[in-house]
Amino acid sequence: RQTYYYGIRKFILWLYRNKIDIDNVSRSTIIEYKNFLINEQLSATSIKNYYTIVRLYFQWARINNLSDDPTLGIRLPKHSNAIKKNPLTTEEANKLFKTCDDSPLGKRNLAMLHLLLVNGIRRNELTQINVSDVEVRNNQPGVNIKGKGRISKDQFIYLTPFVYQSIQDWLKERSYITESYSPLFVAQFGKHFTNRRLQNNSVTILLKKKLREIGLDSKLYSCHSLRHTAASLLLAAGLDILEVQLYLRHASSNTTMLYTRLIHDRIRSENKA
Repeated sequence: RQTYYYGIRKFILWLYRNKIDIDNVSRSTIIEYKNFLINEQLSATSIKNYYTIVRLYFQWARINNLSDDPTLGIRLPKHSNAIKKNPLTTEEANKLFKTCDDSPLGKRNLAMLHLLLVNGIRRNELTQINVSDVEVRNNQPGVNIKGKGRISKDQFIYLTPFVYQSIQDWLKERSYITESYSPLFVAQFGKHFTNRRLQNNSVTILLKKKLREIGLDSKLYSCHSLRHTAASLLLAAGLDILEVQLYLRHASSNTTMLYTRLIHDRIRSENKA
């Protein structure tokens, strides 16, 4: 919602500066706005996102008989579907784990890194996990997560013993568990943990700090790099596309195929021939 708010706000402000009433937006207006975005030297992805928000607004307006849809048939510059964040190597992943000490904070961070890198879950999925979501089914530990685009937690993923143990180690340090739906990962205030859910931005800041500690201080590395790492290592280990697709819960195998290109590019770069 926040992303859509800022996207449509950008369009409304552009209309205001150009003295165009939103009820009088025409096809040429949309083309002019598209060129404005391009001239701002934004990335192809950013241009697509801003334009998509405007297009969805006018689709909504047309469905509700508020206006015609002037965005119909307008195409955007093509953008690359290549993976934009680098994965970690096995050595770098192990170094990342070793940045976590045996303190309560270190145990929390290690459990988070395990879920992000070993299970390849997304940042938002991580912060939405509650204490009650960690359970054992069929004698195997796992966690319920709210997948991308889902309202309820309807995806159960299994955990390896060492990932499950790292969560249990953290729970022993976790204070203020007043209800079963208390968040699993909480923020720290001073030397104590609160019952306040850890926010996405806090996870990003923490991970960037950890990555800098192991010498990966670049925009090419982020939270999503850990998900890329999980996919790359699984494919390198011999799992087929379908297995990795199911593991990462991709809706389409086309998304998973992007990781095979990443591995092929790495092989080519390491092969002097």
